[in-house]
Amino acid sequence: MTIPLQIAAKGISDSSPTITDYSYNEAWEAIPKAKKDGYNVILEPYPFIANGTIAETDWNPSDINQWFIVWGNHLKELAAKCEQNNVDGIYIASNLVHLEDYTDKWKTLIADVRKVYNGKILYRTNYWATADWAPETIVAYNKKLNNPIFGIVDIIAIGAYFELTDNRNPTVDQLIDAIYSVPLYGRGQNIFKEIKAFNDKWNKPILFGELGIPPYSNSPEQPHNAFGELGEYNESIQANWFEAWIRVFQAQDWWQGYSVYAISDEKSVYNIIGKEAESIIRGQTLGGKENTFTYLISTLKHLEKRIEALESK
Repeated sequence: MTIPLQIAAKGISDSSPTITDYSYNEAWEAIPKAKKDGYNVILEPYPFIANGTIAETDWNPSDINQWFIVWGNHLKELAAKCEQNNVDGIYIASNLVHLEDYTDKWKTLIADVRKVYNGKILYRTNYWATADWAPETIVAYNKKLNNPIFGIVDIIAIGAYFELTDNRNPTVDQLIDAIYSVPLYGRGQNIFKEIKAFNDKWNKPILFGELGIPPYSNSPEQPHNAFGELGEYNESIQANWFEAWIRVFQAQDWWQGYSVYAISDEKSVYNIIGKEAESIIRGQTLGGKENTFTYLISTLKHLEKRIEALESK
């Protein structure tokens, strides 16, 4: 069970984020209950920027040194409390695109966290796109792949909002084909191969830290887009999306499953409760074995959302 804890920033350039008191209290109320019920628990310090109006992928602090000092202090405090409460894992970052290249600073932060915490350390990187006709995208991917940060964490997590196809009603098989060779803009990106390369290089398990898509016809082209023109409503798109990713990755012993985005938030276009995708997710199996589903309920009241985590065993 992944439990988020809100860390708030005033704006896109804020270098001194703060832990939100109510979220802190709710997280540490939920964690002992989850542990008592027999769940493995991951704590996720979750960026909340400008009251949720700015995505964490856009966060670009003006003072990098100050940000790492403040963020690091928060992480060390939370990690020490995780150790005291037998929390199984902690995220050190989630989709912080503009901060990923500061490898030496992440190494120092991770070393400091390990001094007070013996559980699993997770780092979540954002999705990417590559195309043979755009060599700069290949360079960017290889730079990401070779970032030493992935070798010093315990689990590599990915925000899996990969852009697949402009097909407005793709079947499961068409989505599977797209994962192996993205037809969108003629990219030909082999997403499976590129994700597997992280395990090949770093020998670390891989978790889809977020997997989700709105049930609309434009979403297979931009699954990360919750605004603008979404197209026609179509629940089969969302259901097929989850089925396709499972079929592609289920046999890989290095794949740890995925966290569902989002659950039971009626205001979110990603919500899967009451839709076709819900039955698909509940009925999925990996490698012929039963799944163990663990559920994540976000207590971030300002976000008004809930997230459910699925861990496959």
